[in-house]
Amino acid sequence: AGVPPNLRTMTHAPGACQAALPAYEGTIRKRPLAFVNEGTGPAFVTCAFPGFEGGSFGGLTIWFTNFGDAAAVLRCTFVTGTAATGVPHAVPPVYTSRIRELPAGASDALFLTTGDATTDAPTSVSCALPPRVGVGDLAFGQEVEPNP
Repeated sequence: AGVPPNLRTMTHAPGACQAALPAYEGTIRKRPLAFVNEGTGPAFVTCAFPGFEGGSFGGLTIWFTNFGDAAAVLRCTFVTGTAATGVPHAVPPVYTSRIRELPAGASDALFLTTGDATTDAPTSVSCALPPRVGVGDLAFGQEVEPNP
């Protein structure tokens, strides 16, 4: 029995995300089901997704919820690749931006598909969470070859 192909991992924000700077730590409420910006201005969070070396990127979905009473604009930048250069695992980074308006009280997802990302490279995302918006569930897919 080997590792099955088409793996999809899921987690809540506390398992994959953190405030991008110490200044945002005081505004991000780290709930079990979501990281929510409780401040009055945008707060940046960064989320990273573990994967298997040698596996191919199979897609990414991140769910957000607007807990506020007004629409909010969510801005995220996905990054696949590495910062390393001149080493065997170096993969030039690819940046993909997504913008989504979330109506008050609504949830929606941002997606990164195989056509948007570098294959066989680490994947992360940085989001500017508007006030009262939270990042919740995250799902990361990877195609891997079965072990003999």
